[in-house]
Amino acid sequence: MIPDSLTSALKAALVFLLFSLALAQVYAVFMMIEIGATTPEVEPLVVPYSIGAVLALVGLQAAVIIVWQLLSMVEERTIFQDKSIKRVNQLIVSIAISIIIVTGLLAHLLFFMGFGGPIFLMALVLILPLGAAVVLLLLVMRGLLVEAVRNRTELDAVI
Repeated sequence: MIPDSLTSALKAALVFLLFSLALAQVYAVFMMIEIGATTPEVEPLVVPYSIGAVLALVGLQAAVIIVWQLLSMVEERTIFQDKSIKRVNQLIVSIAISIIIVTGLLAHLLFFMGFGGPIFLMALVLILPLGAAVVLLLLVMRGLLVEAVRNRTELDAVI
C-alpha cells in the first residue's frame, strides 16, 4: 500500500502536469501562428499543425487522467481487477496516439516540406525510440498486471 502522503504528492504532480499540458496547448497554437507569420512557406500548415499539436497534447492529458484513476484504484485497493487492465489499455493507446501524431507532424515537416532543420530531426530521432520504449514498458507492465489479476482471482477462489 502506498502511504497517503505519497499518493497526495503524486496527485498534486498530476494536477500540475495537467495544467502544464493545458498551457502547452495554448502556447502551441500561438507558436504555430507566429511561425506561419514569419515563414510564408509553412503558413498554410498553421491550422493542421495546430490541430495536430492540440490533439497530441489532449492524448497526453487523457493519459494523466487515466494515471489518476489508476492511482485512485491503488488507494481503494481495487487495482487487481479487470477494470484496471482496461484503464492500462486506454493509457497505452492514448500515449501511442500522441506519439504517432507528433512523429507524423515532424516527419511531414522535415521530409515532405523540407523545413525544420537539425533541431526537428533531433526531436524526431529522440521521440521515436523514447516513445516506443514508453509504450513497450507499459505493455510489459500490463502483462504483469494481467498476471497479478489472474493470481488474485485464483487466490480469492481458494480462500
